Amino acid sequence: NAYDISSPFFMDLCASIQRDFEERIVEEIFRFQEITGAENLYYSGGAALNIPTNRLLETSGRFRRIFIPPVTNDSGLALGAAAWVEYLEHGKLETTSPFLNRFGIQNITEHYEDNDEIVKMILDGNVLGVCNGSAEAGPRALGHRSLIGLSNSVKIRKRLSEEIKGREWYRPVAPILCDSAANEVLEDIALSSELSSFMLGAYELEEGHDRGFEGVIHGNNLLRAQVVRSKDKDNQWMYKLLSEIWEEHGVPGLINTSFNQKGEPIVHHPSEAIDVAGKMGLDGVIINGSLHLS
Repeated sequence: NAYDISSPFFMDLCASIQRDFEERIVEEIFRFQEITGAENLYYSGGAALNIPTNRLLETSGRFRRIFIPPVTNDSGLALGAAAWVEYLEHGKLETTSPFLNRFGIQNITEHYEDNDEIVKMILDGNVLGVCNGSAEAGPRALGHRSLIGLSNSVKIRKRLSEEIKGREWYRPVAPILCDSAANEVLEDIALSSELSSFMLGAYELEEGHDRGFEGVIHGNNLLRAQVVRSKDKDNQWMYKLLSEIWEEHGVPGLINTSFNQKGEPIVHHPSEAIDVAGKMGLDGVIINGSLHLS
């Protein structure tokens, strides 16, 4: 039977299920910590994508370090096995970036000549696709296969999420920020958190900065933010873009959601990105830093 998911009853029901899930997961993890005396938490599986639960774990103060890989599902097991073999053979791990998927992509060179025009388009309220370098592993777009737009506009968020991607109205979108912006607008834990690199945590917005995130802020004043740091050598194009809009224009962050049509996988090859951008009605697509207008 059809039902109205916007009714208070179903909202309360969903909130109750979520809260029960959080309490049970956190209780079980704390129980294991008491048994083992572990100071660090390495956590995976589908439950590790539940952001409110991850926030409870991070803010509990129970662990010195919490690490959740960007690939939390079964496909992460293959990556973990490969990493283990690499460690056994070489005594160290060379690959620590989530941008692992280079299949069919050769001779990647990122350009910066179009950045001024890209910034102008973003500030004018356009929605752009990004297809730079190797694709990220896991379910979250982390800046290489992303759709981006201003995060301070509910109108832009609705166009991007509901109209372009066909997502339900209640599904949240996340912002992406450079580290200097995050240092000013988010609580301190956002910069020290390892989860923020992979969009796996939620962080409280400092007072007075809500206008910059009106399109993405949650009802409890939290942002499911990804923080791109200056040391993230595999995400330098995105870092420079975010730094420019923050330092020169005072825009603290952008909407960042995956570059894919509803029901389809995230785009991979640049030629595919241009085709999908046209089908989705994007205003332009960025291929390895070069802007292509739709």
